[in-house]
Amino acid sequence: MTRTTRVARSGTAVRLRPIVLVACALASLLGAGCADEAPLEAVPSDSPAVCRNSFPAPTPPVEPAHTPTAATDGLLLYELQLRSANACDPLLGTPEQRQACAAKPAPEVRYLATDSSCGELADLERIRLGTIDDLLEPTADPTRGITLRYIAEEVGANAVWLMPPFPDNNTEQLPNACDNLGSPYAVTDYFHLEPGLSRGCISDPAECDPNAIVQPLVAQAGSRNLRLFLDVAFNHFGRNYRFHDLDAAPPDPGLTEEQRWDFDATFDTALLAPNLLTDGSLSAPSEEVAQAVAEVALRCPDLPQGQRLSAVALWRWLTADERAAYDCGANTLERLAPFFYAGADPARPSTGPADSFSGPWRDVRFLFHHSAPGPARAASLRLREYLFRILNFWTAQGISGFRLDHATDAANGFSPEVWRYLIAKTRFYAERRGQQPPIFLAEEFSDPQGMASVADLLTEGYLFDATARGRSSDGNSMAATLAKTARFGGQARVLTHLENHDELRLTDGTGLDFETGRIRWAAGLATWSAPMLLTGQEWGESERLQFRRSSLLPGRFDAAVMAGWRTRVASYRDYIAHWRSPAGLLLRSRPMRTITSATPTQLLLVAKWDGAGEGLLLLHNLQRQTASGQFALPPDVAGQLGLDSCARYRLVTLARDRELLSCRPASDFARAFTLLMPAGEERWLARFEPCDP
Repeated sequence: MTRTTRVARSGTAVRLRPIVLVACALASLLGAGCADEAPLEAVPSDSPAVCRNSFPAPTPPVEPAHTPTAATDGLLLYELQLRSANACDPLLGTPEQRQACAAKPAPEVRYLATDSSCGELADLERIRLGTIDDLLEPTADPTRGITLRYIAEEVGANAVWLMPPFPDNNTEQLPNACDNLGSPYAVTDYFHLEPGLSRGCISDPAECDPNAIVQPLVAQAGSRNLRLFLDVAFNHFGRNYRFHDLDAAPPDPGLTEEQRWDFDATFDTALLAPNLLTDGSLSAPSEEVAQAVAEVALRCPDLPQGQRLSAVALWRWLTADERAAYDCGANTLERLAPFFYAGADPARPSTGPADSFSGPWRDVRFLFHHSAPGPARAASLRLREYLFRILNFWTAQGISGFRLDHATDAANGFSPEVWRYLIAKTRFYAERRGQQPPIFLAEEFSDPQGMASVADLLTEGYLFDATARGRSSDGNSMAATLAKTARFGGQARVLTHLENHDELRLTDGTGLDFETGRIRWAAGLATWSAPMLLTGQEWGESERLQFRRSSLLPGRFDAAVMAGWRTRVASYRDYIAHWRSPAGLLLRSRPMRTITSATPTQLLLVAKWDGAGEGLLLLHNLQRQTASGQFALPPDVAGQLGLDSCARYRLVTLARDRELLSCRPASDFARAFTLLMPAGEERWLARFEPCDP
């Protein structure tokens, strides 16, 4: 769009006829002139006073010092719980689905809770859980399985967020008596996948390497242009954490903070292609590992074989005093190395299992992250290096993103500064490998502004405001929700999602149905964000995800629900395809303003622009019923859209198949105008087009 201006030239006012820049640019590319161009039109010198444009000139957005990685542009995540996404019940679904379920390779789950009992075990044990191998099946039909092919081709997502696929505490202090799986966020080993997620481990537990499935997963994801995100919860470990480490020397405990930040000076080639310390490593050890093996054997001559590897791995990290106090009868980290954990006073490291910070979750132990100068600082720095090794190991395997559960916590000292170090060092080694920098998505409640300065994406706030559960919501309240996504000033994008594993489905208690829920989700595409879908949202799954117990997605086996799955999934995919296309570039751009209505309405109006005078209006009908609203463009928004207060415009859809507002002076749009959208319509994309009087 251009603006119409008047300039005085030799006693004559000259008016420049408005032109459409997009058409002119296209004509120039084709080697032709612009058809809309016209000679200057002279206006007699005795004409009325020259009009001066009162709308501010367009301005580009200010770029902050920290910005997300480029790969976040056009990123759309699909959250998936491996155990439940492809779980089935041999008594549920069509005959074909029941037969396939009965033949499904699936782990046999035993109820292990030591402090509770469950009366629903028969129903839980009948469910056959999903595996990583299920993701690799060739089908794109969700009734047959949720696969990488389905996610990429049918849904249109380009990143898969895997809830923690690691072994977890399924024994002690479970939140619910029937949580037979335990919480995946109570991780007990971050260096290995849960064996039950691998068909190879299911068929032959004795020769089990659960990580063997990683490379086939990474390879197929890459072939389908899908990024893989792992979920990590570094605020805590699950009870009974088992220590594992890499076949690389432990970090030097004597390094100063300045030396630790000098990644070139501390560079370790063993961390470029990190290998786990295994029993094979102990059989053919390096000099440093051989010394640890000998010292552990001397200290604990009767140590069971199954504990030997973990003991040697931890021994290498201990000080001389800690080795002298090593408890050969213990086999969990909270007993062997309590300094990794927060004590009853979370500002001090724990001295043992009885000295424990009581956080909100019973099945975990909170880690010690305080790094203020003092005697306890060394413990937190040692933990920080261990967490880096976890991130670096999985990045080297081809994982391209991490979701950070409960990213910070003031009580135990988990701060944005800890993450600043972890992210910087992980990306340093990724760059040395020639990898793209991994993306970091933070679930953040304590210090969102601080985490926005180090992470790429934040989850905080959006879901709760957008679903408006338990309270009325109209276009104006949704406008306020979208406006909040800009509060980080370009430092981090917000995850625009209406469902996740912790929450109810978007149709539960919100007054929304599938159609209106999808429209409300699509409204988030007008923000500078990263949208997300939870498995099943795309077909209207109504059951909340149960991830601590054996569960499934019942909608996948309901003929009535899945009869129209292609149409429903396509309705999401069409929005996604447009958003990611060149035509959707303005939707993905940062500059945005939501415009509220002077009267209550179910219309949502958003202005988007590029900082160079090109822009559009996005109008959503949140209820698909006939709705109208009274709006006014603030002068600065009108200027960003390229309008000239001295010119006249009409508002038309981008396809030019509908005139929404007839030709009128631009100044009228800054005062008031009414928009009406009939029932059944969902979204209009529109632009201001210059017009003659």
